[in-house]
Amino acid sequence: MISLEPNILINISNDYSRKMSKIIKERYNQEIKLKPIEDNLFTCEPYTALFDNWGNKGIDIKLVEDLLTKPLDYLCRNYKDINNYFLTCKLVYFSSFQIDKQLKKNNRDVTKLERERFRKNYVARFHNQWIENLITNHPYYYKNNELFRALIDDVEKKLDKLNNVIKKIVDYDFISADFRHEILTDIGIEVCPYCNRQYITKYTKMAKQRSTADLDHFLPKSIFQLLSLSLYNFVPSCQICNSRFKLAKSAEILYPYDRGFDNDVYFEVKLDPKSTVDSITGINTVFDLDLSVNPIINNKNEIENSIELFNLREVYQSHKDYVRELLYKKQAYTDSYQGQLKELFLDMKLDASDINLFLYGNNLNPVDFGKRPLSKLAHDIIKNN
Repeated sequence: MISLEPNILINISNDYSRKMSKIIKERYNQEIKLKPIEDNLFTCEPYTALFDNWGNKGIDIKLVEDLLTKPLDYLCRNYKDINNYFLTCKLVYFSSFQIDKQLKKNNRDVTKLERERFRKNYVARFHNQWIENLITNHPYYYKNNELFRALIDDVEKKLDKLNNVIKKIVDYDFISADFRHEILTDIGIEVCPYCNRQYITKYTKMAKQRSTADLDHFLPKSIFQLLSLSLYNFVPSCQICNSRFKLAKSAEILYPYDRGFDNDVYFEVKLDPKSTVDSITGINTVFDLDLSVNPIINNKNEIENSIELFNLREVYQSHKDYVRELLYKKQAYTDSYQGQLKELFLDMKLDASDINLFLYGNNLNPVDFGKRPLSKLAHDIIKNN
């Protein structure tokens, strides 16, 4: 997974906010004319209060603009009800875990006591004012899966009702197909950040901008309805990653606008019993490709979940011939040969990145991983193997 620079969204935020905030304001004004307004069952207030400007009545335009264009952590820090909503959604979304599998993954004993501790810690992570009464109604939710699911189901029922009415004011369907293509092309991402395998191509057809990418909701709009129009919830991605692998599966994975694999994960050539010297010098492909993860990092679970969700270990096996080619070039292009190249191209003022581009078809610069497919793979094979 390749990290995305959050600033890429700033260039399009003004135009996006101008177009979408107008629609949201119109929808809000239509809703508040209807009586009675449906309640937010978590607060027992009209659901439209989520958007209200309590000082001047009517819609809070700044909140709407922020909801559309500000980072998710900013929204949670600055708007109490958005934070409560966000935590409540997460409580439901990530609750389909297999508890014994999670305990083993965290190197915990699979015992009744550890299961209870895990459920308590899980709910504590997402605790907020909206769910306090529900927790009170389920005081023994941590005792077993049945009681835990009873709590989650009660939260989910209220959340579903809230999302169904929020959809009247904030909904992804408000974005036209043409505008979606504009967003994708204006963001300007060239390679899928989830897999770093597929180009994201933009083109013009009949004077309209088009893109081959999907506009993935990092947090699915089916649960995080209030964030369904947030720019920082949009991740341009290839169709394979979005529509076949990710879908709305509830794994906690790396958030591309926060970080990528960076130096904590690297591709590694693994020899098997049939491997020979030829396997590491680029003569044959009798080896496996693996992703090695730093075992002491804090977000190891998110990284492993990302690898598993997008089937990265499996799909990258199809690139072994490319790795063989890189290993062959690495063996052939010795330090002395590269030194000769530096002297040869000295007058042309080529730097190390230029020489890498000449030798391997990739400049091996981590800053440019998002510009060319398989660039993370090429970097790791040349630098770390």
